Amino acid sequence: MRPAGRPDLTLNFALLCKGLENTTGAQREHRFGLLLKHAEEEGTNIEPMQDHHLPVRLPAPRWLGAGLGWILMVRIGMDSIGEAALQR
Repeated sequence: MRPAGRPDLTLNFALLCKGLENTTGAQREHRFGLLLKHAEEEGTNIEPMQDHHLPVRLPAPRWLGAGLGWILMVRIGMDSIGEAALQR
């Protein structure tokens, strides 16, 4: 989610310990129209992501979701959570 009037920022954080990214968090964008607008601006095809967008289209809590990168990082022996994130 981007704060009002600051399209250059996102509402997120990273928790670092001894130079390693241990976990991250963010406020999820819950306004489906803005998600579609941002995807269009980036040239992203949203068709393959229909299931991912389902909780946003339905009346669901804004905080719905889970971050499993840390668990994945530990289970498969990665050194950084950034390597376990699908976006990177």
